[in-house]
Amino acid sequence: GTNTTNWLAMKPCLERLGWSPFAETRLWGQVRALCERPPFSHQSNRELRNRFLDDRIAEANAGARIAGFSNVVQRLRATVDQHPGDWHLREQLARLLQTGRRWTEASAEWRQVVGLAPGHVVGWYQWGESLSAAGDRPAAQTAYEKALSLRPDFAEAAIGLGLVLGAGGKLDAAIQAFDRVLQSTPNNLQARVNRGIALVSSGRTAEGTAELQRAAREHPSMALPAERLGEALAAQNVHVKAAEAYLE
Repeated sequence: GTNTTNWLAMKPCLERLGWSPFAETRLWGQVRALCERPPFSHQSNRELRNRFLDDRIAEANAGARIAGFSNVVQRLRATVDQHPGDWHLREQLARLLQTGRRWTEASAEWRQVVGLAPGHVVGWYQWGESLSAAGDRPAAQTAYEKALSLRPDFAEAAIGLGLVLGAGGKLDAAIQAFDRVLQSTPNNLQARVNRGIALVSSGRTAEGTAELQRAAREHPSMALPAERLGEALAAQNVHVKAAEAYLE
């Protein structure tokens, strides 16, 4: 109710929010990925828009190189220490540490985030991602399952769960996790490919190969399904077809 001109300048505002060129790079990358999906991928100005977004990503990357990863982490940690109860701020630190592939440190921060905001479904998922990358599969499984209990249709969490289950040799459970995604989104590339891999690994070679062939047909512009199909065929000594998949 009072008039004042005592506003913070932009730089301290950004620092208080945990913002950095690394966060900006991530943001523009997310926008760019979103624009690759319908309906945005069919917009008439997509080429101009994509050039604009690519320029923004390049600018943010240049800013990140100048800022320096270690320096940004140090400053952000200091801000988090000043505001330990601000889970939004701690999330920025966790994401920054993920960018630097410092998975153990990132998982420790995500643990704090979901402790402060237990309903933060993406926080549980990202904690699972960091734990998985750090090699702690049982804890990652628990985090993914918590994310799915909060949001049963969370495809990325179900795929993450399937991957850690498969890596732990629980192939039937992994296949069920991928099925969960494909029931609602049959064209999900990651779920289809990883289901095929899990089927092959469990000895259901024909079914798994058929899944990978389907993924390659449904996503002809993507290298991933053709590459995995080539690997599966090569493992079966079907070398001519494997070579065709690799060429594709």
